[in-house]
Amino acid sequence: QQLDMACGAGAQCEGNRGQGSCGSLPPNFACVPGAQGPGVYDGAIFIDDWDPSITLADFGGLTCVTGSLRVRSGSVIDLAPLSELEMVGGSLGLDYNTSLLSLSGLEKLRSIGGALDLWSNPVLSDLSGLSHLTSVGATLPPESGGALRIMDNSALAACHVWTLEAQLQTACGSALWGGGFQRCT
Repeated sequence: QQLDMACGAGAQCEGNRGQGSCGSLPPNFACVPGAQGPGVYDGAIFIDDWDPSITLADFGGLTCVTGSLRVRSGSVIDLAPLSELEMVGGSLGLDYNTSLLSLSGLEKLRSIGGALDLWSNPVLSDLSGLSHLTSVGATLPPESGGALRIMDNSALAACHVWTLEAQLQTACGSALWGGGFQRCT
């Protein structure tokens, strides 16, 4: 079962915004480009305020995004529509979400192949939605600048970042131009 935003041939794909499950991914599933399975979206997803016709609700039941997933919207409060998401093959970026209170909805997320970027979410105060995340950055080259980048979230206590660093055994920060590494906190 493949989600397909490009329905093509004049097909209408509107109004399919259920929150049910599309199934479970088999053990040892690889969330990579070309993968197919229950709830797999082969490609990248960008949700932002520039195109209000694409919302989180369009992706209910999603289990894997083979590319990157980026959410940048002033109207997103939580990530409940992504409650079945287990894997992101590329990076997961949540930035400039001015109303995002928590990462509730990501409790089933286990792995992110690229970086986890949490930038400038001013009311985000909790990372407990990532409690089952065990892997981040597996597909990143060493020169990429860091797999865990959590910065400028003014309501987020540093202890939540430290807990996630320990959980993932990954330092939070980004590479600096000319060398060096800037820690998140």
